[in-house]
This record gives sequence, structure tokens and C-alpha cells, in this order.
Amino acid sequence: MLNYDSEMILLSAWAKGNHKEDMVHFEPSTFSKRALFEEIRDGATISQLGANLKKKHGLSIAELLGVETALEYHGAKGEALQYQINTYIYQMQHADPDDRQYYIDKITETNNFLNAKENHPKVSNYKELFFTELEARQNEKSPHYGIRLVDNCTEGMHRGQLITLSARPGQGKSALALQIANHVIEEQYKVLYFPLEMTPYETIQRSLIQTTICYDSEEVKHPTDQQKEAIGTYLDELESSGLFLMYYGCTSLAEIEKKIKEEKPYLAIIDQLTQVEPVGRSKDIREKYIKMTGTLKHIALQEEVCIIAVHQLNRESTDRKKPSIENLAESDSVGRDSDVVLLLIADEEENQRRENESAGHPYKNLRRVELIIAKNRQGRVGERTALEFNGSRYTFSEVAPKSLERGYRETEIIL
Repeated sequence: MLNYDSEMILLSAWAKGNHKEDMVHFEPSTFSKRALFEEIRDGATISQLGANLKKKHGLSIAELLGVETALEYHGAKGEALQYQINTYIYQMQHADPDDRQYYIDKITETNNFLNAKENHPKVSNYKELFFTELEARQNEKSPHYGIRLVDNCTEGMHRGQLITLSARPGQGKSALALQIANHVIEEQYKVLYFPLEMTPYETIQRSLIQTTICYDSEEVKHPTDQQKEAIGTYLDELESSGLFLMYYGCTSLAEIEKKIKEEKPYLAIIDQLTQVEPVGRSKDIREKYIKMTGTLKHIALQEEVCIIAVHQLNRESTDRKKPSIENLAESDSVGRDSDVVLLLIADEEENQRRENESAGHPYKNLRRVELIIAKNRQGRVGERTALEFNGSRYTFSEVAPKSLERGYRETEIIL
């Protein structure tokens, strides 16, 4: 572990707001007080740290801020970077062959920063920079989710975002992720899809069910000759458009990062996060998710891509009236690193009522769920909307507001 005195010099400087741009070059695992490093990195102020600093991290504000850092900072930074390079070398030597290039890149990047070989320009012409970027952002239309409430609250999906879509098993996470992908493709944006729980055939099959070519899953499994011709034309056009790219078997985070860099999509969907392995070994599940979500957020920012990670809700999330970001499995990193968190919660009471109806009832293949915006750095939080999941069509549709209390009414998804 890094020398304690050097660690305190760095943390003290960053807590005071000095040299915080350097933090992006450090891994949390370099520090014994990694949780404190992460809080400072994520923007915690001195006053926010002060309330629980002693209890959480074993330090007082006076101890943290009393460290003299002006002269010693760069020496401590060099020591920390050299320690980190040695760690990368060790991890590279013990990594799978496919993952070694990731560590080589990290070693090179860190070594360049340590030796100041990269020419980082000073930011200048603030006014021109601001208005040029402002105009570019105003002119770029962001793709939509295809769900009115979510689009109104988030203004669509934006480059640099990490979005988490979470639910209990069997609630339709993959269906909604694929539906969002199809909607983004219709808006002419490039989507990179990683199906980690389905085969390519199953992914294409479920995507077809969501189209108008076949009415339901049975027609996709047993298409007529006319439907086969329509399916073939659709799939040829989809592949030739280059808007939907699918990579199967990419379970390594290094592989996912490589494909994102190569393909440069607007949106990358990982279905699902529990199947992904971070680069290097993790001592426990918590460290695994810290590595994964931190890396995914870094990829989103560096590659200017939006990433949707499909994830599980934990076993304590059975009460649909009390879902929150804490219900995310390993939420201390998944929730913290995500810009938007969407939760799918089954309406158990309504679904049970439907099961008690007669077999010929129109609710037969429909399940009611709620979609909740549990986190949103772009705007409103806590908003929820009712969705109807049609198992035959593998699709969600919004329920008209007036029909929420009385019966069922399906509406088209409106932007």
C-alpha cells in the first residue's frame, strides 16, 4: 500500500480543491482510505466530509486539512503513481492474455503522466470554448428512451452518461433494454449491444417480436413464407445500416471497452452487468462492482458514449412501495457512478388480481409494472409511470393516466 504520509498529503490537497484534476489518473485501490478518496473524487465538500469524517474514515477535519502539502505534493504524487504502475505490472503478469493489453495501456498512460510526457494544453479562450460547445450541444439532438415520462425528466440519453436499468429477475429488464435499443436505432443512432444472457439468435428473435413484421412470439417461431421474406429483408437492412452491432461472449470489461473504442456507437447496452468481469482480480463482490462501474463511467466520459447497464435489484426489494437506489445490488458503487437509475417494479397486487380472473380475460398475457426514476442528474427524481408488459410481444407500453385507477387501457409510446 502507498506510504501513509504520502497518501495524507494527496488527500489533503484534493480535499482543499488543489490539483483535483490529477485524481483521474489514480485507482481507488492505491489508497488505504479508498472510500475517502472516492468521496473527494466525486465532489464531496469539506462541510460534507466533516459531518462523518471521524466516524467513517478515522480522521478529523483538522487532521485532514492540517497537512502541509505545498512543497511535498508532487513528491507524494510521484510515489503514488510509481506504486500504481508496479500494481499494474503485477496485474498484467497474472491476467488472462486477452486482458494484458488493457494493463499495457494503463502502464503507458500512467508512466506518461508521471514523467510529464503528455502535452496537456492549458484551457484558454473561455468565452469561445463555452459558446462553441453550447451551440454544438443545442444543435445535437439526443436520442430518446421512447417513454414519455423518462424523456421529459431526462431530455433523452446524453453522451458521457452511465445509465442503470434494474429490476428483479423476470420483470422484463432485457425486453425494455432491447426496446430502447430499437427506438434509438429508429432515430438513426448507432447502438452497440452486448447480450450476455441470450444467444445472438434469441436476441434477434426477441427484437423481431417487437416489430410489426410478426404479431407475436409464435409467428416469429413459425413464420409464413411471406413473413420469412419480410424478416430477411428487415434483417439485411438492419445489418447493412450499421446502426445495430452485436458482440456475443464479451464478458471481460477490457473486451467491452475495446469494442466501444473500435465501433464508436452513440449508445452501448450491456445486458447484463452481473455477467461482466472487471480487469484483474477482486477481493470481494463490492470491489468487483467498484472497478466495473468506475471504469464504465470513465469509458462513457472518455469515449463520449452513453452506456446502459442492465442490473439486478437485490432480494430486499420485494416491497414495490419502497423501491429506492439502495435496492440496487452493490448500490454503493452502481448507484453512485450512474447518472440515471431506472427501476422496474412489478405491481404484485394488480397482477395477482388479474391471475384470479377467468382464463379468457384480456389481461391474460399482460403484466403491470411501474418504472421509477430513482436517480437523475439531469432533473427530477422519484417520478414513476405505469407500464404494461405484453409477454406475447415482448414489449412495454405506457398506461394512459386516466386508466391507472380503473381497468386497463393500452396506449402507444409517445415521445
